[in-house]
Amino acid sequence: RWFDPELRLREEFVNAVGAATQMLFIAILISVTVPFVCYDHPNGMSSMVRNPEVLCFEDSSHYAMVGISVAACCTVVLSF
Repeated sequence: RWFDPELRLREEFVNAVGAATQMLFIAILISVTVPFVCYDHPNGMSSMVRNPEVLCFEDSSHYAMVGISVAACCTVVLSF
């Protein structure tokens, strides 16, 4: 009665699913923050750290990345 193999298997499965969910959450959270990590240039502009060719809040591609990040944040990150 103290050791039920089926119960133990279910607990291990729930723990594995929880660990996988946490890894997925961390990966999505890191991806969501990438467009907001910028560094300054001497001329006053700034670029993304991950993609230096993209100027922060200057290029249309950066605005698209910010939009996708905000949408992912609202749907995935805030749902946790």
